[in-house]
Amino acid sequence: MLTKIRQKLHAWAEPVERWFPPVRLGILLLALITIFLLFVPPVSGPVDDGTYNLILHANGLREFTGDPNYYKYFVPQFPILQYYNPDAHLYLSLQNVLIQAAILLNKIFYSSKIFDVRFLGAIYTVLFLLASRLLFKGLTHRLTGKKAYLIVLLGVFFLGDTTYTVYFNSFYIEPLDFVMMIAFVGCGLLAFQQTTTRKILKYYSGQVLIAFLFLFVSRQVAFLVSALCISLVGGIIFIRGRQWKLSAIILVTALIPMSIFIGSLYSNPNHNQNVYQSMTLGAMPSTKNPGKSLAEINIRPQNEILRGASYDAPYAIARSDSATIQKGFIDEINYAKLVWYYGTHPSTLSKLLQTGLENKNVARTKVGVYEKGAVKQGDEDKTFFQWATIAKGFILPKKFGFYFIFAILVISVYSVSCVRGLEMGSKLYAARLWMNCGLLLMMFLAFISPIIISGQTNIIRQLTMSSTLLDLLVLIIISDSLQHDIWITRDTVLLTRAGEDGDANEE
Repeated sequence: MLTKIRQKLHAWAEPVERWFPPVRLGILLLALITIFLLFVPPVSGPVDDGTYNLILHANGLREFTGDPNYYKYFVPQFPILQYYNPDAHLYLSLQNVLIQAAILLNKIFYSSKIFDVRFLGAIYTVLFLLASRLLFKGLTHRLTGKKAYLIVLLGVFFLGDTTYTVYFNSFYIEPLDFVMMIAFVGCGLLAFQQTTTRKILKYYSGQVLIAFLFLFVSRQVAFLVSALCISLVGGIIFIRGRQWKLSAIILVTALIPMSIFIGSLYSNPNHNQNVYQSMTLGAMPSTKNPGKSLAEINIRPQNEILRGASYDAPYAIARSDSATIQKGFIDEINYAKLVWYYGTHPSTLSKLLQTGLENKNVARTKVGVYEKGAVKQGDEDKTFFQWATIAKGFILPKKFGFYFIFAILVISVYSVSCVRGLEMGSKLYAARLWMNCGLLLMMFLAFISPIIISGQTNIIRQLTMSSTLLDLLVLIIISDSLQHDIWITRDTVLLTRAGEDGDANEE
C-alpha cells in the first residue's frame, strides 16, 4: 500500500519538477506574492513619513496639498510639475535614475500629468525577481530534489515577506538597498561555484559593480560600503591568475577611500534635522544627565531643555529653525562628536539599539496600509504574507547580545571549515568565511549608523537593511548545511577542489 502511494506521489512530482524546477518555482511564487500586494486592489504601500518632499521635488513631482489624510493613507499618485523645476538637480542618486525611468514609462503608458508610484513598484519588482534568481541559483548549487525545493521555499518565506516588498510602492531608499544586497550575495555565491576563470570573473565582477553602485544610493549606505570590501576579499582569494588577483585587489582597495569621499560629497538637505534629532531623540533621552553628556562633547549643556523634542514639533520649547538654536546647538554638532560620544558611552548606544530591536519586528507588520476608501474603516492595517516577520518577532530574542552570539557562532563554524579546507588544499571555505564576515560587519553597521545619523527617528524603517542581512545569512547557513559545506568531510573537499582545479589548463 505504501509502495503504491509513493509511486503515485513520484508520478505526480515528476511533471512538477520538469515544469517547475526549484529556482523557477521560487521566482513564480515571489512574483505572485509581490504582484498581489502591489498591484491588485486594494493596493498597499507605506505612507509618507514627511521625507518624500525633497525626493519628489528633485524628480519633478509634488505631493497633493490640502489633504488632511495625506499622512494617514497610502497615496499612489502624485502630480507631475508642468513648469520649470529649480530643484531638479538637488542631488543625484541611483534611486533618482530609477524614479526618472518610472516617470518615463508613466508618461508613455499612463499620463503626462499624474505619476502613479506603481510604475516605480513595477521596476523594483523586476529587479527583485532578477536578483532573487541569482540568489536561488547560488543557494541551490549541488542541491537537488527536496533539499533544493526546501531552500527555495525558505527564500520565498524570508524575502517574499511583504514588510520588505511593500516599500516598492514608495520613494524610500529601502527597496533599492534590499534588492542590491540580494544581488550582491547571489553573485558572490555563484562566483564561488564556477569551474572556469571566465565564469568566476563574470560573477565576481557583478559583485564589485554592485558594491560600486552602493556608493550612489545614499550617504548612509556609501559609508557602509567599506564593510562589503571584506566580503570581496573572499573573491580575491578564490580568483585564479595573478593579473586578475592584482586587478581585484586594486578595485577593492579603491572602494574604501571612494566610499568616504563620495559619502562626504552628498548634499544633505536634511542635515540640520538629522543632527538635531540625533541628539534630542538619540543621545539625550538615553542618559540621566544630558547636560553633562553635552558638555563632554563640547556642546552647550543648557541645550538639555531640548531633550525629546522633534525638529518639526509645532509647540517645541524653542523653534528648531531659529538663529539661536542654529548657532548655539546645531552648528556645534557633527558626526565625529557623535561617534566619539557613543564610543565612550556604549551603554547609551545599547539602550537605543535595544529600543529598536524590541519594536522592529512588531512595528514592521503595520508599515503597509491601503489607499483611502479602498477598505472599510478599521481594516487599513491588515497584514498579508508577513509570516516571517511575525515568526521572528516571537522567536528572536529582543536583546542585542543575541546578534553578537550569532556572529561569534557563524565566524567560529566557518573558521573551522576554512582551516580544514586549507589543510586539504581548498580555498573555497576561506572565501566563504570572508564573505560572511563582511555581511556580519555590515549588519552591525546597519544597526548602529541610523542611530548616529538621526537618533531614533524612523528607526524601524532604517533597520530594514540589518534585517535583510540577517535573513540572507540564515539562508546561506541552511544552504551550506544541506550541502555539507559547514562540517566538511574529505569527500566534500575533493568535490569542491575538482571544481577549483577545473580550468588549470586554461590559465
